[in-house]
Amino acid sequence: MAFTVVWFAFPPQPDRGRADAVVVLAGGPGRLDHGVALVEQGLAPRMYLSNPRGPTSKPEWAMCHGDEAPRGAEVTCFPPHPETTVGEALTFAKLAEARGVRDVVVVTNRPHARRAHEVFSQCTNLDVRVAHTPSFEPEVLVRHILREIGGTLKYRLGAPCE
Repeated sequence: MAFTVVWFAFPPQPDRGRADAVVVLAGGPGRLDHGVALVEQGLAPRMYLSNPRGPTSKPEWAMCHGDEAPRGAEVTCFPPHPETTVGEALTFAKLAEARGVRDVVVVTNRPHARRAHEVFSQCTNLDVRVAHTPSFEPEVLVRHILREIGGTLKYRLGAPCE
């Protein structure tokens, strides 16, 4: 059990070399702020934001419509299809190909980092790094870990990238 907690709660953090784009996955708290911070630090000139909930996700919706965008960055929002990590990877892969994006940093939370890396690496032709949020919520860690175990099993046992 201890290994599982460490595996999901403390994934590796990649080097901070420049990328073509930062991709912020939908979901947990802190992802959007972390993505904005990375772009404002000069990691990438473009930010792509997965926004499956449209206007019901107010911070993302505001950024998608020009409010509070990172300084000097181009922001593109996309609704993933389906609304899963695989859907985010497949939808973004089409955008990346059309816009010449080859190197991305995917932003998600700590427990999701390893699966997000696996999915984006296998379902796209991109050079993928994952930057997880700097903190996590200990009170929901067990729930997140169980979700990630289930998500990883579903991904690996199913038809990945479809």
